[in-house]
Amino acid sequence: MKKLNLHFINLFKYSGVGLCVSLLNIFFSWIFIDIVGIKAIVSSTIIGVSIFFIKYLSYTKINLIHKKFYVFLIINLTSVILYIILTSILIDIFEIKTLIAVPLVVVSLFILRFLFFYWTKIIKN
Repeated sequence: MKKLNLHFINLFKYSGVGLCVSLLNIFFSWIFIDIVGIKAIVSSTIIGVSIFFIKYLSYTKINLIHKKFYVFLIINLTSVILYIILTSILIDIFEIKTLIAVPLVVVSLFILRFLFFYWTKIIKN
């Protein structure tokens, strides 16, 4: 039971940081792409790299993850690459609105990262 509670606490911490970062991601994507007119591939690269450092510092600050920077780097680098590719395809090629495409990609990658964090045991138990 105690282990189950810890998993829920970790999910809550991960979701709290994830929600804040996701809202920043969506907001700046909308500003850069729809308001300023920057291509999705450029803006998603800038935002993705910035978000990476914000997440790592936040997760270590709230004691959610072990300080395994390289594991975190591999998981999130893969996530950032997928984010750039998927947002570019959805927005620039399929012309899906930013406020629809970005949340769809962000939520999907959010779930995948959490699963990989548990699988690699980077999340503290």
